[in-house]
Amino acid sequence: MITIRMQKIFSLFQKTWMRWLLFLSVLLAWFIGFQPWGSFSDPDAFYHSTMAAIMLKQGLIQDFYWLDLTSFAHPFFNQHFLFHIALVPFVAVFGALLGGQIAAVCFAILFCLVFAWCLKKLQSPAPLFWTLVMATMPAMTARLSYGKASPFAVGFFILGITALIARSRWLGFFSMMLFVLSHAGWPLLILAQGALLVGHALYLFAVDSVPFWRVFRDKEWLSEITVFSTTLLGAIVGIALHPYRAELFTFLKVQLFQIGIATPYDRVIMGNEWYGISPLTAIAWYYVLLVCFGFFAFGLLVARNAANRQAMRYVIMLAVPTIFLLALNLKSARFVEYSAPLLVLLMAQLFHLIDVKKTWRELQRTMRPRYAYTFAITLVSIFGYQSVDLFWTSHSQNKSFHYYAGAMSVIKNELQPGDRLFHSDWSHMPILWAENQDIRYVAGLDPTFLLTKNPELSDRYTELTLGRATSTAYEVIAIETQSKAVFVDRARGTAFESALKADQRFELLYEDDRAAVYRVH
Repeated sequence: MITIRMQKIFSLFQKTWMRWLLFLSVLLAWFIGFQPWGSFSDPDAFYHSTMAAIMLKQGLIQDFYWLDLTSFAHPFFNQHFLFHIALVPFVAVFGALLGGQIAAVCFAILFCLVFAWCLKKLQSPAPLFWTLVMATMPAMTARLSYGKASPFAVGFFILGITALIARSRWLGFFSMMLFVLSHAGWPLLILAQGALLVGHALYLFAVDSVPFWRVFRDKEWLSEITVFSTTLLGAIVGIALHPYRAELFTFLKVQLFQIGIATPYDRVIMGNEWYGISPLTAIAWYYVLLVCFGFFAFGLLVARNAANRQAMRYVIMLAVPTIFLLALNLKSARFVEYSAPLLVLLMAQLFHLIDVKKTWRELQRTMRPRYAYTFAITLVSIFGYQSVDLFWTSHSQNKSFHYYAGAMSVIKNELQPGDRLFHSDWSHMPILWAENQDIRYVAGLDPTFLLTKNPELSDRYTELTLGRATSTAYEVIAIETQSKAVFVDRARGTAFESALKADQRFELLYEDDRAAVYRVH
């Protein structure tokens, strides 16, 4: 009787609808569980949700006067325009910050569905399995759960990659057009598609033995050039449709070159995502894929499939942009949201080259049971440890929706609309702005924006808030920035606050364990 019931349950899971139901249930539980409800793990999420709420009330914002000392204010360019539009319905129904959180879960699942579709479009084996592998990698779970535009940006990026490999011109056009409207990282798709073309040329030359001078006349390669051209056309159309198109290239100059390429580590303290990762951290992030690659390598020895021309082409094509993005990971951790999905696409195609069932049987026959159990327990333990660590980090190192409510209540009564608040850390600006949009701030969203417009002020602001040059506190706060009050986060601004306490021109108005507010006389 028990055997019959088990067979019925097993046959049930062989049904397509049941597999999809289980797949969606796992994703829903996963992203709901890692979402720190009532708070955000990344301050930028406060900015996105608040921006959507403001757009809901007054439409497009043409001038971000809240940061008038920075290059972000004017000319203002809303690089996340389409993402903010997508947030508006959630904000309208659930409120600004809670709506942003609910949207984060929905957009993360939507991205996973897009990724599964791309795997299927590329005829990858077990697309649902590989999607779960990608989604449960700690770095990807974090990036998709932050409440930022990552699901949109990476989704359109992967669609653009799929478009060129599968030679779908319309997919390339629309994915790029929507990418331009959603995120300033769209030039990365152009570079990645160019890398795919290089990869195909390498395949033709190394595997098909096509003479170098004939590679550029190959019909398949020329077909991909057509997709690349329509992708560029999508970029042009996206720029033409963008309501902030006049400011696009001015913003890209700062975002791509001054922040992304020539990152000013020596002048400002950047956000954590802009710092590189060590090789050991990379191994910890990608250990599941390393295990999969080990299984694949064993399969090449014992159960190699007959030559699969399409899979081999996909592998070589994907390898080129993947190596490029992994190199960028060493410079900036944020590129994991692009490199990890590409690595999974690549790994899935590698499994075309082996007989998975035969490899598994050979592995069972070769490996002693005690070693197999030890290895399995080790893998599960690592996964469990990383998941618990990510859960603890996302729920402890975050800021609740009203984290600075006491301090901001005092500031609201102290400052008049248009007055400036000096704050002890540029990264706190979105959290403060979510509480009060009537006043102006010094720096925020990225310290390079202040450095670009006011380099000398930026240097003094950095030195002062880090406690390195506290003797200039009054000159910087009262004279240069004309601030009427000072907000201090006590977790970071200890030395800075000491300078305020020592100067009678700063009067303490409010304090708690988290923050303090000083009036500027």
